[in-house]
Amino acid sequence: MDRKRTVRVMDTFATLARLTRIEILKFWHKSVARAVLGLMFIGPIIGEAILASFSIRDATFPQITQFMFSSDMLMMIALMTVVISVMALGNDYELGTVNTILSRGVNRYQFILSKIIASISAAIVNGLVFMTSAFLSTFVVHVTSSSVPFFEAAGGDILWRLLGAIAVIGLINFVLSGIVMLALVLGRSSWVGMLAGLGYFFGDFIVGGLGSRVSCDKHK
Repeated sequence: MDRKRTVRVMDTFATLARLTRIEILKFWHKSVARAVLGLMFIGPIIGEAILASFSIRDATFPQITQFMFSSDMLMMIALMTVVISVMALGNDYELGTVNTILSRGVNRYQFILSKIIASISAAIVNGLVFMTSAFLSTFVVHVTSSSVPFFEAAGGDILWRLLGAIAVIGLINFVLSGIVMLALVLGRSSWVGMLAGLGYFFGDFIVGGLGSRVSCDKHK
């Protein structure tokens, strides 16, 4: 009995891994997904160049860390996750391919979970590219424009902070992807998923902003 259960569990994980691999490959074949990845790489470089043209001090460490690890940056990447999640599942619902896939014996929950995992992996890749690009562009500006040694200005824990930011991005993306895809499945429309994701995004943004303001008022 235990052996049958073990075989069943292994088959489930093997099917999930196969579905996830298919979804990841299918996602990155989309030109929009590759364009978003390119934007995640180019965006920080352009932003650093613009910031450096106005103020070298603000474009180098330690001042730049306040901007690099700000909640605004994380929320921007979270907003990108909403779009990625809709891209990952929305087209299948709009084209009617979901019913075709499920009719072939694919478990509905495994199919949705593979979509969520694919969305999270895509968002983490985008976040990793964004943070790496931001770090390297700031590093170049710092070593060419500042007399303060890099690690002295950035802090010895800068790499751990980068990894922590990427972990936070993954957690945010897990929650947002789940909300978007659940709404999309229940509403059977990519627009419903998009609205649910945006609603959660702006709701969290407003509540977080009010909470930080109340906290600041209490400390005054």
